[in-house]
Amino acid sequence: MSKAQSTTVTVKILDREFQVACPENEVDELNASAQELDKRMRTTQSSANIVGLERIAVMTALNITHEYLGIKGKSDEVESLSDGKLAELTTRLSKVIASQKKRTG
Repeated sequence: MSKAQSTTVTVKILDREFQVACPENEVDELNASAQELDKRMRTTQSSANIVGLERIAVMTALNITHEYLGIKGKSDEVESLSDGKLAELTTRLSKVIASQKKRTG
């Protein structure tokens, strides 16, 4: 299996340019991520009146992480409910199959 070729992409965040190495097949995703990050950092900067790129980046990262953990928690909850439902259906199906075997056996 061959690795995708890497390329250097220039992204602009808060009017500063950053060079980022990226697989060629992921350039569009990187650009979309950079645009979203720029938007979020500008929101953080304006809503909290925060000065300094590092401070804006940390506050934005904390907000994104908070959102991620909330979504992950909901995803884990749904997965747990799905696993429980699947186990319940498997048990019911096993009982039906066993019942059918008794009738035909």
